[in-house]
Amino acid sequence: MRDSNNTESKQDRQTLHYPPGPSLKPAMWVVGLAAGIFIIGAVAMGVFGGSGYAPPPSSSEKSVVNGISAVPATRYLKAIEANGQPPLNVIYALTVPQNTAIQGIVPTQGLATSYDKAISLISADSQQDVISFYTKQLPAHHWTIISKGVGSKSLSYEFIARINGEDGQFWELGLTIYPTTFATTDQKQLPKGIHNNKGYTRYVLRMFPISSEAAS
Repeated sequence: MRDSNNTESKQDRQTLHYPPGPSLKPAMWVVGLAAGIFIIGAVAMGVFGGSGYAPPPSSSEKSVVNGISAVPATRYLKAIEANGQPPLNVIYALTVPQNTAIQGIVPTQGLATSYDKAISLISADSQQDVISFYTKQLPAHHWTIISKGVGSKSLSYEFIARINGEDGQFWELGLTIYPTTFATTDQKQLPKGIHNNKGYTRYVLRMFPISSEAAS
């Protein structure tokens, strides 16, 4: 009986002793290589992609337009960001003159179900300098200027520009730049850092998405 049990035990062990299968190391190496290529490609698309996405420039990389340094508009636009809109590439495609302050949110007549927001900014530069600034900065950051010229509001100058958002929508930008003000009666109403005795320029920045049909 003992011999019989030993024989069965040996047979069981032989039955459970499978030959080794194919090694997973080559397959894992291929997967790792593919993942690396995907990550590198994603980063390259993020930095160099056609949508215009790029991180904000550092302080040492500021572009200058007629002596005015351009700074990323990211911190200014936080006031009108909502539910992930506008997308990052649209936000990073905007700059403002260095000496700019936020005046406040401007109500719009957009639909309640869609994004349509505006913000009023004040620049320490003249109206003509702000116009020249955006004439050069918008195309440099992948915006297509649809129209520009004297606006419907008193002595204002308006830009309408468009960019392809990474969310699959086209985004439209409206800029209304008002005449430079030199009044000295509303000093307390000005944001910190803006001194009206040197003149300041108010402009309104408005953004909203549009369909591809409307953009065509």
